[in-house]
Amino acid sequence: MQKHTIAKVLSILAPSIVLRAFAMDIFIPCLPIVAFDFNVPFSTAQWVLSIFFIGAGLGQFVMGPLADLYGRRPVIIGSVVLFAISSILCAHSTDIYWLIFARFLQGLGACGTTVVTMAIIRDLYEDHVTPRVYSYTNAIISLAPITAPFIGGVLLITTGTWRSTFYFVALFSLLSLASNYFYLTETNPRLKKGLKIPANEHMILPKVKVIKGYKEILTSKAFLGYIFCAVSGFTGLFLFFSISAILLIQKLGIRPDTYGYYFGLNAITYLIGNLISPKLQRMFGVDRVIQIGSAQIVIGALLMLAINLMFGLSVWGLMVPTAVFTSGVGLMFGPCVASAMRSFKHIAGMASACYGAILYGGSSLLVLAIMQLQVESSAPLAVTLLIMGSLNLLIIRSKLAVQK
Repeated sequence: MQKHTIAKVLSILAPSIVLRAFAMDIFIPCLPIVAFDFNVPFSTAQWVLSIFFIGAGLGQFVMGPLADLYGRRPVIIGSVVLFAISSILCAHSTDIYWLIFARFLQGLGACGTTVVTMAIIRDLYEDHVTPRVYSYTNAIISLAPITAPFIGGVLLITTGTWRSTFYFVALFSLLSLASNYFYLTETNPRLKKGLKIPANEHMILPKVKVIKGYKEILTSKAFLGYIFCAVSGFTGLFLFFSISAILLIQKLGIRPDTYGYYFGLNAITYLIGNLISPKLQRMFGVDRVIQIGSAQIVIGALLMLAINLMFGLSVWGLMVPTAVFTSGVGLMFGPCVASAMRSFKHIAGMASACYGAILYGGSSLLVLAIMQLQVESSAPLAVTLLIMGSLNLLIIRSKLAVQK
């Protein structure tokens, strides 16, 4: 990583970047089967999805300071090891509550890979470059929902058990471990070769510095504004992940292995949004791109709601509007990350931790609340997107007005 070229850095980090999303998406086609196998309501089985993101969110408050204090490399390697072990525990779960607990541990491991990769990018690149790099990062992440649900469905049909998906991600995590161990060098500015840390600094996790750092981040109006925009988009994606298996497999009769194609088509629109985003950023600026993405979320929500009211539930009535809002999320996600992190290069690990904790924790809690309702149509998704997208537009409009 000596020259820090974007392609080289992302090629090293790619397995770690995609690990969290892959672990999430490969399991989605299996969710109805898990509810059946353990003889629990779907709302209980939903915890297997949500607890993963709760673990990924809460763990970042620990992983962020650790990455700032002890370095990016040891934290990401330790996180991958935890992820691999917890994946095996998931595969050997004997009841739904053991599976939920093991998924929480898996989320903790996944959060370390996420927070460190974001911090590494913040370490290496200047402010004018990071929005593009984060967009490319999200493009890599989008490869998971394109491929993982299909792989999960095929594994389920071929092996006859959802447990095979956890063995698969455990093996995949070894690729991330090898890439980080052999090719990743330390990027923490305080820990690069030639710099020394005071001897007593490793004796304590400096509470005052940590509290001061988190206070600086969480009182930043810019950070909170951008993170809300990111949470709104991610909530829409996560809610689609949660209800699409119910609507497509249970309500519309799509086979689990075929479900991956529909999920993958939606993910391609997310990938396209992320690939187009850097070009639009150069043309219109970061905030304007977030505004465009937020408008697409609102348009997709209105279209989905209208189709559902007029024609009821259908595959095209779900997937076409979803493609509209998903591409909008793809446009805005990279700019939201970069803009939220912009002022915190000196505490990039903590800023990344705050970002991830609010993003995953906030989205998970919102989706958990919505999923307690009886999901019979796409209306819950459409209404949620409409509310969140509209709030996004108000936030970005006020920010643009201040800049004039």
